[in-house]
Amino acid sequence: MPAPEFYGAATSPLELRIDVSEVIVRAKLLSVEVPDQQDLLMQIVDAKDDSEIERILSQFPLPTILTFKALEYLKGSGPDEFTVAIEDPNEERDDTWDNQEALLFLNTVAEPGATEPGGSDSVAAQNADSPAGAYAFASSYGLNNDVYTIESVNPVWLPAASAPQADGASSGSGGDGAPAVANFPTEWDRDTGQPTDFMTLPEIKKTISWVKGDGTQEYDYCVGQAINYLVWDRDWEAFYGAPMTPGHHEAEITSGRGAGIIIDEGSEFSSSQYHRFWLTGEDAELFQAIHADDDKDPSTGYRETVVTARPLPAGQYGFSDHGVLPWYEPCDFNGEGQLDWTVTAVAPAGALHEAFFDPVAIGQGVGANATNGVLKPMAITAQGYAATVKSLVWQD
Repeated sequence: MPAPEFYGAATSPLELRIDVSEVIVRAKLLSVEVPDQQDLLMQIVDAKDDSEIERILSQFPLPTILTFKALEYLKGSGPDEFTVAIEDPNEERDDTWDNQEALLFLNTVAEPGATEPGGSDSVAAQNADSPAGAYAFASSYGLNNDVYTIESVNPVWLPAASAPQADGASSGSGGDGAPAVANFPTEWDRDTGQPTDFMTLPEIKKTISWVKGDGTQEYDYCVGQAINYLVWDRDWEAFYGAPMTPGHHEAEITSGRGAGIIIDEGSEFSSSQYHRFWLTGEDAELFQAIHADDDKDPSTGYRETVVTARPLPAGQYGFSDHGVLPWYEPCDFNGEGQLDWTVTAVAPAGALHEAFFDPVAIGQGVGANATNGVLKPMAITAQGYAATVKSLVWQD
């Protein structure tokens, strides 16, 4: 089991940030209102009684108010201009990217005096359920308002930036006011604050659409399970410094036996639907992943079974077994890990030579056809004598 520090080792995936946010907006910073702490201190000095001092102290720490202009709401809706309050501004706020567009991940905060939606021409007026009130940065880890910083383990904004473009794409203005090449860094080096991975605005919109889904309970549960997997997978790599290594199993069978020889019988599953299995790798076509279920009723239990697809000559074979669990089906998530296999086919004891037939190969061969296959090899050597097979006589 991983150490306790394992969880939270990596920055939260974009999918989680989307899921915990009521509002995602492409915006531009307009102003930063830094609080005057000295003024409150003077009020305390002039206070007449303890109740007034207590009231003044309840306002500490004074938040810095960031005012943004909304360019496009990607999730939810809101006013043309809105505010976000953050604490500890002098130490935590990263202003390196203030002159860039940014995607902000927000939750609504109903407060008196909050910015109201604009008039008929406003972005908010385009949607009847526009939220009223100020915003706070949405936290991916259940914390309170997060800070405005790129290096945070819980990023709450993605500044627009230009990534190196090998395809020679040019920058410019898109029809919706966004740059023609709008790249947002979804990953960055927290030590240097420099982006390391980018997504375009259409790619981010597609991810938002996937997280939102169709609103059904099955889909929402699927997305929740998928996001948990993404968080766990990223934390593993961040904590151990490398992706998780797939499990590895080995099996030994007798060579030359027919198709359907069992390599592995997986765990028993019970579900309202079968989940998908598939094999990859250089020798994957020599094996099959099937559902082993006599009554064809998945609710009564079934197994994923890996079997041979044809007789195998003596030798060593490798493939990877992949599967998607039932709860990943509604949102089409392929996050389940893989299991690598090494299968060794061993000739029967005492065999001097294998006359091996491949029933899948189709073509011309001595005494062979599509049913009986092709003899491999055609020339053999046994007990010091060399011979070439000229013909075969098939018997029932």
